[in-house]
Amino acid sequence: MKWITIPPVIAIGTIMVARAMGEGSIVGEVDLAIWGLVWLLFIILSVLYGLFIVNGFSIGLIPLQALAQGIILCPMSIVYGAKMFQWLGVVIAVCGSAALVVSYNQAEAERNKVVPVETENDVKQIPLNFIVTDDTGAILNISESMLKILGMERIDTIGKNVSEWFSPVSKTAEINEKVWDVKRKGYDNGKNFYFELNPKGLPTAEESTEEIGNGGGGQVEFFDSDTQLHSYRYGLTRISDELYRAGRYNHPVSAIMIRIVFPQLLPTDDMEKYIRPFRAYCARVIKDLRQSDTAIQTGESQLLVVLSECPYQMVDSVAERLMAIVNALCPTFEEFLHVTVLNVYECFEGGNNLPNAQELVDRMTHAMTKKYSATALSQD
Repeated sequence: MKWITIPPVIAIGTIMVARAMGEGSIVGEVDLAIWGLVWLLFIILSVLYGLFIVNGFSIGLIPLQALAQGIILCPMSIVYGAKMFQWLGVVIAVCGSAALVVSYNQAEAERNKVVPVETENDVKQIPLNFIVTDDTGAILNISESMLKILGMERIDTIGKNVSEWFSPVSKTAEINEKVWDVKRKGYDNGKNFYFELNPKGLPTAEESTEEIGNGGGGQVEFFDSDTQLHSYRYGLTRISDELYRAGRYNHPVSAIMIRIVFPQLLPTDDMEKYIRPFRAYCARVIKDLRQSDTAIQTGESQLLVVLSECPYQMVDSVAERLMAIVNALCPTFEEFLHVTVLNVYECFEGGNNLPNAQELVDRMTHAMTKKYSATALSQD
């Protein structure tokens, strides 16, 4: 259908209008060289119009048509005595030229636009068992570790329904003769869903340690048996996952670093004097946190807590509550009567500039050093 709009066809109407509006008394002549140039340009524009149709560049058809008709109208209005139309032809040609340039720039910008696509390498950097689906259960994305659990290739899972492996509404799943806890979160007003699978029973340190001790060589220890905090390696994995989700779905995530500065040990003091109180504090902290939060030890008497879905307005009160645990433990551990509790916190509101897990640890440690004096930080 577009082919009947090529410039030579439309030019018939342009010529008829110029002829109808002409006056015989003011008919003019156009030099042969000018005619040659006009027809050359007209033919080139007509060929270009055909190429636009073939290549699907529809946005440029109208501007090109205006340019072609404006060029042909100028000499025709002179020949048929409709000289008032020659300037109209110039205006049409100029407007068509400008519109053609704008159309071309828009098309180039759209063609070169970089669309952020999550590549397979990006997914490999997140060593968690997760699946992202749409509201029908069709898999949109899946982590590398989840693929290993399913024993499948990525190409064989994308687009399939998650119900082939477990019920989307169930809190547990049995895959390859192993039971998994399933955490489910909705995003984008229920358009997408995030499923995270962890081995059944991870919330207790005793069970995770027992599993590792019973021939689970090579597995990550999930909790530190002394402090009850998440192990450093597993904790960084959980933090990486939380930062990933915060960045992708623009959700808030907060980090609190707490350091308990005990008095200097005397030569006669036992080296274990401050270890038991600090371990008791850590056990109380992990007990007070939600399952979605993460806490790891980052120094001799220092820990980092990462809070999911925690906006800036809440992080201050959470930090105060965690520091107040020291006072609650004073009746049991008199060592807490003479300590100094230091803290720094920061909230991230999502976006693309979030640090990774290790960068977050380094960032908070640097903030702690910057906030307090060297004297307060001398106990390491």
